[in-house]
Amino acid sequence: GEVSSLPEAQPGAQGDAGLRFGLFSQSSVRPRPLALALGFSFFSTFVNIIGTCMKVNLSFVPPNGGEIDYSLTFDLPEIPRSGDYISIVRPGKTGADTFIVRRTWWKLKNKDDIETGTFDKIMVECEFADSSDSSDSHKKSCDIYQFKTGIKKEFDESMY
Repeated sequence: GEVSSLPEAQPGAQGDAGLRFGLFSQSSVRPRPLALALGFSFFSTFVNIIGTCMKVNLSFVPPNGGEIDYSLTFDLPEIPRSGDYISIVRPGKTGADTFIVRRTWWKLKNKDDIETGTFDKIMVECEFADSSDSSDSHKKSCDIYQFKTGIKKEFDESMY
């Protein structure tokens, strides 16, 4: 859909429960920061510059996919792409929940009698990943998934 058809973000909005959101791309040796710890004042300024954000549902799954562990919805200026790094910082907590984007799912609507469909929602599948920024509880979740699946995803150290 067109940008004008997407919901507008409210100044100061941060996503659910006041979470701060960081997004990095691993597409090059030196990943580029797309958005860094969007706090209230920074995010308000960012939204004023960009103008419009879209609601994106992030679903968190084990490494290599599987049943959704949990999900959160954020107002984001762009859609995370496969391979992007996501860090979610929770106020009052040490460390972050860290993930690598696996894929993006687009949900569209179309009635049989109408040629043009409409956008419904975007769901981004994110795999648990360990990083030097990960909280102790998140590292423990990554270790449990590694024990169950034999797979452990990690952020590339070139990012630090």
